Amino acid sequence: MELHDTPKVLFFFVEHGSSRVMSQDIGNYRLIRLLGRGASGEVHLGEHIHLQTFAAIKLLHDKGNLSTTDKEEFIKEAQIIAKLHHQHIVRVLDFAFTAQGIPFLVMEYAAQGSLRQRHPPGTQPPLLAIVAYLKHISAALTYVHQAGVTHADIKPENMLLGDANQLLLGDFGIATLSRSTTQLICGTPAYMAPEQIQLHPCAASDQYALAIVAYEWLCGRVPFQGQTTSEIIAQQIQATPQPLRQFVPGLAVEIEQVVLRALSKDPAARFPDVAAFVSAFEQAAFMPTRMSALPPMPPTQPAARATPIPPTQQIQVVQPVIGNATTILRINTQPVAPNPIKPITRKQGETLYALNLEAGAVRALAWSPDGNTLAAGSDYQEVFLWEALTGTGKHAYHLHEHQIRGLAWSPKRRVLASVCAEQLIHVWEPDKTDPQPLLTYRGHVGNFTLGLACVVAWSPSGLLLASAGTDQTAQVWRVSDGTLLCTCRGHSNDINALVWSPNGTQLATGSDDSSVRVWNAHSGQEIAVFQHHRRKVYSLAWSPDGTRLTSAGEGSHVYTWQVSETTQPRYTMYQGHARSVYVLAWSPDGTQLASASRDTTAQIWRADDGAQQYMYTGHTSSVLSLAWSPDGAQLATADEDGQVRVWQARS
Repeated sequence: MELHDTPKVLFFFVEHGSSRVMSQDIGNYRLIRLLGRGASGEVHLGEHIHLQTFAAIKLLHDKGNLSTTDKEEFIKEAQIIAKLHHQHIVRVLDFAFTAQGIPFLVMEYAAQGSLRQRHPPGTQPPLLAIVAYLKHISAALTYVHQAGVTHADIKPENMLLGDANQLLLGDFGIATLSRSTTQLICGTPAYMAPEQIQLHPCAASDQYALAIVAYEWLCGRVPFQGQTTSEIIAQQIQATPQPLRQFVPGLAVEIEQVVLRALSKDPAARFPDVAAFVSAFEQAAFMPTRMSALPPMPPTQPAARATPIPPTQQIQVVQPVIGNATTILRINTQPVAPNPIKPITRKQGETLYALNLEAGAVRALAWSPDGNTLAAGSDYQEVFLWEALTGTGKHAYHLHEHQIRGLAWSPKRRVLASVCAEQLIHVWEPDKTDPQPLLTYRGHVGNFTLGLACVVAWSPSGLLLASAGTDQTAQVWRVSDGTLLCTCRGHSNDINALVWSPNGTQLATGSDDSSVRVWNAHSGQEIAVFQHHRRKVYSLAWSPDGTRLTSAGEGSHVYTWQVSETTQPRYTMYQGHARSVYVLAWSPDGTQLASASRDTTAQIWRADDGAQQYMYTGHTSSVLSLAWSPDGAQLATADEDGQVRVWQARS
């Protein structure tokens, strides 16, 4: 599971020199290739003999002479580790002994590699990415610490990336139970806390190791280095880490202080727990103007000091770089000039700014027609508004008691329509000091605890709203008084997508029943049914000229066809995504489409022939929503981790 391993010091018996003849089949798995080798064991890629699924097989170093008591202890520890179920932890699938008595673990295979590969030694991830990484690892560690387990080997090599690029903490094969004796204590010297080296590991030891990882990400080097393991261990016990600002002068002193406190030699002097450490780090990172004004970090060059550490003393970790993975999370944190009269020339894909809303997944994103404001709806029931081109002036509004599932700006005035998982729709004015709903619509009766589908859209005139949800109907109603004008019936499952035709005469809906239906917006009569999808339809977009309709959903295909062809319409298909497409939108000029996917990318492609124009890789989790700026120059995208990014759609 750990694809590569830095040198380790191990405090239990290991026969490094023993020769071992190993069968190609381990349990139900056939070993395909060696993924990595460390002090605690070897990790192989294995394929299940019958199911043809892949897993990471970790064989602990030769322990064929284990006593019955030792085997029982291994089994007891494996049982505890196997019960760790968390979204940011690699799952342990099985544990057993080979015919030679060697213990092995079968673990979830993280095919996307590790954060060490994404950010090789000497590189510095953006501050926003560091915060996101620390939060995910902190969540995993808090969970395991509550279960009485100390990981004992926190390092970038053990922070793995799953199929959907989700961050997973791995290598619990050497985890230390806090109730245990010292038979199973090991670790990586460059990341080991003093008390762990002295055979007293605890939860605070994981905090110390995570602080070393944060230190390394911030300045490109670990704080304690040496030519030998003994030198590194001696520094961990005795030496004071160099202040981060010696290497990164532009770093905020508050961030430095947080990291140095977590690196205290005395565990009691650190933060109360790892969650408190990461929370303090996040607060320091997100102080006013920190994320928008922090200059890019300079190349890692130690500042002059009395006793510099020669570069030759650094631990060399040879890691392959997968493609251009190290640029996936690179963002430009320079603030956008608030006066757009003289535009700044920007490259396509350049990130103007990024925001962490810290409010769960962002499933709704809407750019105001005047181009001044962005609105986002979160799983934590809040609607956020801020200045669209600068990322400043953020305000949060709590009008709903359930997840926000849809947002729409009126095309005629500064009014928002928001809908939550309870199928309740509010129409309100966000510019009010204490906004209250002008109108609340309760026309849908779906069960919000099941489907969660609900969507709302303004008519081009701004006089009507259409909404749909888990009751399998689309409804058109008057904004002034909430009067229901017509109901569209025909779907057999939840409706996820709803769009008006540009002339306001028709509606299109997409459903979990895999169909797209077009309706007369005044009578509710069905006009056409398109059934190119085989699974759920998540998103629809109508071209600005009203001639074409585009749909996407579960599966990676996006379809575009002529709306006028109502019987057997011809269609074109875009296949640029690797996984399900959650949202798509036409550019204001009708020449391009933007789509966002579970594959963590947002893509721009030509409407006429489907030729891909640009792929944006700034997100690390599924991209759930997107919105074009009214002039088509920028795109806003948001993901399931609460990250919102505004980036350049065209040069």
